[in-house]
Amino acid sequence: MTKFLLSVAEITVTMSVVILLIFLLFSVFGQQMKAKSRYIVLVLVLVRLAIPIGIPGMPTLFTIELSVPDQVSTDAQKNAVVVQTGLITAEHALQTSITADAVETIGSAESVQPTQPTQSAEPVKPQEDGSLSQAYTFFLKHVKENWFEIVEYAYLLIAAVGFFGALFAHAFYVHRIKKGRTLGEEKIYPLYAEVCRENGITNPPLLWVSRAADSPMIIGLIPPRLILPENMKRNSLYGMLAHELKHYTRCDLWVKFVCMVARALHWFNPLVHIAAERCMQEMELSCDDEILARCDLEERRKYGNAMLDVVRNCQNKGVSLTTHFSPKKSSVKARFAGIMDMQNKKSGTWLIVLATALCIVSGTVLAYTFKIDVTAEEPFLNTYVGDGFTVTEHKTDDQTQVYWEVLLSDGQTFSCTPDSSVLYRPNLETIVSFEDVNFDEKQDLLICKGVYDAVGSMYYDCYLYSQDGYTFCESFSDIPNPVADAQKHVIISTYRQSGTESMTETYVYKDGVFSLQARSTTAADIVYFTDFSNPDVLKDFVAYRGTWVVSDGRLWLVSVDAENNMLAEMSALLLYTGDQWETLTNYQVDVDIYNVQTQTGVLTRCDLNRVSGASANSFYGYFHFVSKNGMQGALAYGCTHGNWGANLVVQEGNFAPGDDIHLCATVFGDELRCVYTDLETGEVLLDISCEFDYWDNGTFGFRILSRYEDLVGLGCTSFDNLQVKRLS
Repeated sequence: MTKFLLSVAEITVTMSVVILLIFLLFSVFGQQMKAKSRYIVLVLVLVRLAIPIGIPGMPTLFTIELSVPDQVSTDAQKNAVVVQTGLITAEHALQTSITADAVETIGSAESVQPTQPTQSAEPVKPQEDGSLSQAYTFFLKHVKENWFEIVEYAYLLIAAVGFFGALFAHAFYVHRIKKGRTLGEEKIYPLYAEVCRENGITNPPLLWVSRAADSPMIIGLIPPRLILPENMKRNSLYGMLAHELKHYTRCDLWVKFVCMVARALHWFNPLVHIAAERCMQEMELSCDDEILARCDLEERRKYGNAMLDVVRNCQNKGVSLTTHFSPKKSSVKARFAGIMDMQNKKSGTWLIVLATALCIVSGTVLAYTFKIDVTAEEPFLNTYVGDGFTVTEHKTDDQTQVYWEVLLSDGQTFSCTPDSSVLYRPNLETIVSFEDVNFDEKQDLLICKGVYDAVGSMYYDCYLYSQDGYTFCESFSDIPNPVADAQKHVIISTYRQSGTESMTETYVYKDGVFSLQARSTTAADIVYFTDFSNPDVLKDFVAYRGTWVVSDGRLWLVSVDAENNMLAEMSALLLYTGDQWETLTNYQVDVDIYNVQTQTGVLTRCDLNRVSGASANSFYGYFHFVSKNGMQGALAYGCTHGNWGANLVVQEGNFAPGDDIHLCATVFGDELRCVYTDLETGEVLLDISCEFDYWDNGTFGFRILSRYEDLVGLGCTSFDNLQVKRLS
């Protein structure tokens, strides 16, 4: 904690110099360059302030000595270690020099005896005379001995109040806006759709009209919403919609979030608050510039008149995570001046490069030398005490890698470092296990290295038991997912080679080595498998509604039909068109669903020859899904006309919007079943089933409801690891 606070202090000092220099350059060259360049420069500064950590390998130029009071006995204080830390470096290397007396004190457990409390026949009463003076003296002594710790807690408290207070104010403001919603969006949808099309926005934010709003704004990070005041004039709508959508496409709310973090971390530095306010002003100016880039003087006047209407109605400045119009006189004056300024401005690339360089080298000027008591605990990340062992998690000196140290009850120590190809590290309490893997009736030590490769194989470092201590067995480390078979005296290894094939290997132990004895391949009755790593997989499907894409190894719905009421609650269908679909009768569909929002699920036994896109709910087949509110599981069917038939089963599930779940949909004879499990833990969240005898066979696919109230499936919910298996 001390290092972090000193790092914050170092960054705030050096970046204050950077801010002053940038403001000086703005005053000289600022009017000659584009507002976007000034905005980018200030964003770089605030990002650096929001990440007050060092950069590995950077040198320090000056050292300031600080004395941190020790909170241990006088003998230990005399043997303090002087630690020099260049706080811009990631390693924060501890260069220690311990006196011989200090080493002797640490090495001898008998040299430090705890002080025993004195016993008295009667309780000690405070003296009446001077009791107030004694209390005051005790208070001063306590403050003097613990002043640095008090400063730390005070800093954290104020930073937390500032940050979470802003979040609370934002939540309260969103509640006000939502409560004042008038449902007047329908009149504005056609114009909104036109503005979105002109700006190439296929996934626009949800549009609200609220009587509680006095300014157009984007509000909320996830999901963002575009808010319009109830009394907004029609001739002002186009320019204001374009302005707010520009904020949306540039993700300006995330910049505001960075500003909020920087201001919370550096709440004591007025220059940081000034830089944040200037950044918000440049954000608006640059947004205006981009909207008016190709506009003539008349169009600029219309845009200014629209902004003037907003100024007249604007009464407050909103909260942190909004693009609410600022009613400050200076901001209004600057924006109107920018609207009518048609001069060509320079790009200001040189200033952006300079600001980047200054942000990179910030924090390289200062370092701190402070005292740490030798009895203080060695820095580590975490520790776990098990039955006969202790695991301590460390970071390397350069802070780039985690490693574990295992201490057994007999004093033996082991160290394990996962290599760079590890995908998942084990939990601290599951790293160590004891099992007889060479079948000599002695418990051997296994240290889990983690999960590797795309098929999720787990590997272990093995230390075989002997009378002289545990010895490392290198050959065991090459066996994925090892399981000891005590009856056959073999190690069984089973792992997946692909979505349709798994490998089983048998290893035997002889002469200190585990050797491969047998290998067999098992092919499951898999109809189809994809992990969506290849975008070409969409060629196997046809989209009857919506635009579907494969990106980042997952399947996403990114838009619905803009010509058919783009903001309506629409269901998008994606169906498999492979050669085998007409022969599919009894089968099981497994798929992972990430960030479930509103109605999402799997279609089964769909008739490709009769599917229609005429209705938002039209499909022929069964639907295994999460309900509209994201908190129920359900089974349903489409009717013979291709519209919604009916719900067959609806039941509350142990999941909610935002959860990651695995969905297993089964059709077998007349039985329909759907099992929902937690994707991380494997816990069954809901298991529902019923019987229905209309659809006998057909293909499989996906269905997502684009929007339902505040829940948005577009670009939020994704599918992964699809597997379809025949059932016999």
